[in-house]
Amino acid sequence: MSNWSPPPSSRLLTGLCSLCAVFLLLIIILIVALRNSGASDPDRSLEYKLGNLSVSVNSRIDRLSQDDSKIMDKIKEIDGSVLKIDKSVEKIISDKSAVTLQSEIQRVISGLGKLVSQLKKLQVNGSLEDSCPDGWTYFTLSCYYVSKVGKSWDDAKKLCETKESHLVVINSDAEQDYVTSIAKQQYTWIGLTDASEDWKWIDGTIYQFDSK
Repeated sequence: MSNWSPPPSSRLLTGLCSLCAVFLLLIIILIVALRNSGASDPDRSLEYKLGNLSVSVNSRIDRLSQDDSKIMDKIKEIDGSVLKIDKSVEKIISDKSAVTLQSEIQRVISGLGKLVSQLKKLQVNGSLEDSCPDGWTYFTLSCYYVSKVGKSWDDAKKLCETKESHLVVINSDAEQDYVTSIAKQQYTWIGLTDASEDWKWIDGTIYQFDSK
């Protein structure tokens, strides 16, 4: 059995190629910053993660072939998220602390991984909002679910994992406001823990009062 898809329009291809170029530039900057930080050999694994993300992004973009106005709108939305990541990169470069540098790189890797996931959804569905499961809500490239059953933090974490998700990691004031609005004044758990003494998000990034 063979499968055929129509060739992408030049407008869509230009938008995707531009997005890819931004991704690759961010990855190059991060790798250079990591090397200049004097990180130890074990921390070089971050370079491999960044490289793998580069390959994954290119792969997803190569497969996107349907010209649709909704897809173009979502590409613009993703591009806005890339600009936010770019600001994080600027902060990384200006920060001389190797520990902080590695934490910020982990955060950027997490963000890039989320964007790769969104590219996959665009490829399959041609839309991001429609790809949220029933009972979930959509906001800025992510789907959110509020459980109606009270649980401990550990049990809530496990519940999220069974749904192939995780407790929310808040990245902006806008996301904080949205999470507050859907919680509807209920007590809810977020993906923040001090189990290792320092407060960290469940994606491994260190909690910083000025950014989250």
